[in-house]
Amino acid sequence: MSQAVSPGVATALRVQLQPLGPAVNGGVLTYAPIVQVVDKYGNLVQTSVTIQAAVESGTGNWTLGGTTSVATSGGLAKFTNLTARNNTGTAITGARIRFSWNGLSVVTSAFT
Repeated sequence: MSQAVSPGVATALRVQLQPLGPAVNGGVLTYAPIVQVVDKYGNLVQTSVTIQAAVESGTGNWTLGGTTSVATSGGLAKFTNLTARNNTGTAITGARIRFSWNGLSVVTSAFT
Protein backbone atom coordinates (compact mmCIF):
# COMPACT_ATOMS: atom_id res chain seq x y z
CA MET A 1 0.00 0.00 0.00
CA SER A 2 1.30 3.45 -0.85
CA GLN A 3 0.26 6.93 0.10
CA ALA A 4 0.63 9.99 -2.11
CA VAL A 5 2.54 12.84 -0.50
CA SER A 6 1.92 16.39 -1.64
CA PRO A 7 4.27 19.30 -0.99
CA GLY A 8 3.19 21.85 1.60
CA VAL A 9 3.08 25.60 1.16
CA ALA A 10 6.11 27.41 -0.16
CA THR A 11 8.49 28.44 2.62
CA ALA A 12 11.83 29.06 0.91
CA LEU A 13 13.78 29.64 -2.26
CA ARG A 14 16.90 27.62 -2.95
CA VAL A 15 19.50 27.93 -5.72
CA GLN A 16 19.78 24.57 -7.48
CA LEU A 17 22.33 25.61 -10.12
CA GLN A 18 24.82 28.40 -9.42
CA PRO A 19 25.49 30.77 -12.34
CA LEU A 20 28.83 31.26 -14.00
CA GLY A 21 29.74 34.68 -15.37
CA PRO A 22 29.60 35.44 -19.08
CA ALA A 23 32.50 34.76 -21.43
CA VAL A 24 32.45 38.44 -22.46
CA ASN A 25 31.33 41.59 -20.67
CA GLY A 26 27.59 41.99 -21.32
CA GLY A 27 27.15 38.41 -22.49
CA VAL A 28 24.74 35.72 -21.36
CA LEU A 29 25.77 33.88 -18.18
CA THR A 30 27.71 30.73 -19.02
CA TYR A 31 25.62 28.67 -16.58
CA ALA A 32 22.06 29.88 -16.17
CA PRO A 33 20.87 29.84 -12.56
CA ILE A 34 17.98 27.61 -11.53
CA VAL A 35 15.96 28.52 -8.43
CA GLN A 36 13.71 26.10 -6.54
CA VAL A 37 10.56 26.94 -4.58
CA VAL A 38 10.37 24.47 -1.69
CA ASP A 39 8.24 23.66 1.34
CA LYS A 40 9.64 23.34 4.86
CA TYR A 41 10.78 19.77 4.11
CA GLY A 42 12.62 20.70 0.90
CA ASN A 43 9.94 19.35 -1.46
CA LEU A 44 9.42 21.27 -4.71
CA VAL A 45 6.20 23.29 -4.61
CA GLN A 46 4.32 22.81 -7.88
CA THR A 47 2.30 26.06 -7.81
CA SER A 48 3.35 28.46 -10.58
CA VAL A 49 4.90 31.64 -9.18
CA THR A 50 7.17 34.31 -10.65
CA ILE A 51 10.70 34.64 -9.26
CA GLN A 52 12.51 37.99 -9.57
CA ALA A 53 16.27 38.29 -10.16
CA ALA A 54 18.19 41.48 -9.36
CA VAL A 55 21.70 42.69 -8.58
CA GLU A 56 22.42 42.19 -4.88
CA SER A 57 23.14 45.57 -3.33
CA GLY A 58 26.81 46.27 -2.60
CA THR A 59 28.25 43.63 -4.94
CA GLY A 60 30.00 45.84 -7.45
CA ASN A 61 29.27 48.18 -10.32
CA TRP A 62 27.50 45.81 -12.67
CA THR A 63 24.14 45.43 -14.40
CA LEU A 64 21.93 42.37 -14.75
CA GLY A 65 20.07 42.10 -18.05
CA GLY A 66 17.88 39.66 -19.92
CA THR A 67 14.67 38.18 -18.53
CA THR A 68 14.76 38.90 -14.80
CA SER A 69 11.23 37.64 -13.99
CA VAL A 70 10.68 33.93 -14.58
CA ALA A 71 7.63 31.78 -13.84
CA THR A 72 8.28 28.45 -12.20
CA SER A 73 7.44 25.14 -13.79
CA GLY A 74 7.45 22.09 -11.56
CA GLY A 75 8.82 24.20 -8.73
CA LEU A 76 11.80 25.47 -10.76
CA ALA A 77 12.61 28.88 -12.26
CA LYS A 78 15.22 28.62 -15.03
CA PHE A 79 16.87 31.93 -15.86
CA THR A 80 18.14 31.04 -19.34
CA ASN A 81 19.11 34.42 -20.78
CA LEU A 82 20.47 36.56 -17.93
CA THR A 83 23.34 38.82 -18.93
CA ALA A 84 25.97 40.56 -16.81
CA ARG A 85 27.76 43.77 -17.73
CA ASN A 86 30.43 45.43 -15.63
CA ASN A 87 29.75 49.14 -15.98
CA THR A 88 33.48 49.93 -15.83
CA GLY A 89 34.33 47.47 -18.62
CA THR A 90 36.58 45.30 -16.45
CA ALA A 91 36.05 41.69 -15.36
CA ILE A 92 33.06 41.04 -13.12
CA THR A 93 34.12 39.91 -9.64
CA GLY A 94 32.18 39.48 -6.41
CA ALA A 95 28.83 39.66 -8.21
CA ARG A 96 25.74 38.32 -6.46
CA ILE A 97 22.25 37.83 -7.89
CA ARG A 98 19.32 38.24 -5.51
CA PHE A 99 16.27 36.00 -6.11
CA SER A 100 12.94 36.80 -4.45
CA TRP A 101 9.25 35.99 -4.43
CA ASN A 102 6.24 36.92 -2.31
CA GLY A 103 7.87 37.61 1.04
CA LEU A 104 9.92 34.42 1.25
CA SER A 105 13.51 34.75 2.43
CA VAL A 106 15.68 36.12 -0.34
CA VAL A 107 18.35 33.77 -1.68
CA THR A 108 21.52 34.99 -3.36
CA SER A 109 23.87 33.36 -5.81
CA ALA A 110 27.48 34.39 -6.38
CA PHE A 111 29.57 34.14 -9.52
CA THR A 112 32.82 35.46 -10.90
